[in-house]
Amino acid sequence: MLVLDTGSNIVRDILTRRFRSLDKGAKADLVMASFCDYDGLSYSITNIGNPVDRNKVLVGVDLSGFKVILERPDVDVKAYMSQFSYAKFIQDNGVEGSSHDLSILLDFESEEVKAVSNPEQLINEIADIKYHVLAAYLIPCFKQVFEENPKPPSPQVIKIRSDEAIYVRPLVDQVELTYRTKFDDDDDFEIGKVFIQEFGESRVAGPGVRAFVGKPPNEVADVFANYDHARAAYVVISLRQQAYMHSRMRAQSNHFIKVLNRALPNEEKTEKKTMSGRSFMPQA
Repeated sequence: MLVLDTGSNIVRDILTRRFRSLDKGAKADLVMASFCDYDGLSYSITNIGNPVDRNKVLVGVDLSGFKVILERPDVDVKAYMSQFSYAKFIQDNGVEGSSHDLSILLDFESEEVKAVSNPEQLINEIADIKYHVLAAYLIPCFKQVFEENPKPPSPQVIKIRSDEAIYVRPLVDQVELTYRTKFDDDDDFEIGKVFIQEFGESRVAGPGVRAFVGKPPNEVADVFANYDHARAAYVVISLRQQAYMHSRMRAQSNHFIKVLNRALPNEEKTEKKTMSGRSFMPQA
């Protein structure tokens, strides 16, 4: 089964262990972790202070391509984030000695952290912070569409890596996303094409899902004009179709597993004899 999870499991794991130490009254371990996710975001979870304070944990997030949403004058990301439990821990002016797009400081000796009634919710919301940044832009797009506003928000390109991006295009009656991906290896490209073409070959009601290999669709050709089209692929979907897309991916994964299982060589059963000379067939 294909698991399409949200948020950072590393963030969840580190913060979960830290809150458990708080519950047990145990001495806190030093924390020093830096890592990236598949969308190119960088995370840093460290103790701060001089000398280092084990009870102060700074979660720093560098948003990579998603930073363009923070810089949009028509999107108030901080206002959207105010509804989540981590909002009161955000350091608007950053933290001395560190520089991140978003900084969340948890002081485990403070009454604010000790008073958190649902640590799991706080941890999950911090782990999902990337999706909250994206939602701060997407939700106004949906409001414009469904309130029949003739002037939806302007489109946005979110660069995931130097040659991969998401293009969000709010239209009058839907919000359309174009995912561009690039395969570095020919074998990966051939396998990837099978998955991508599965979307395009299926037919569903509404705007559906379209897939393109090589050149991008005409309506976004200018957006990706300066990209290398070799071993590139594009999937264009309506956000209302994402659940469908995930189900197709799971179906295709299951299909591949069945094909691989059928390709396994069948072990021939041969007659064997016991020490007394009796014959028997080994059971599978």
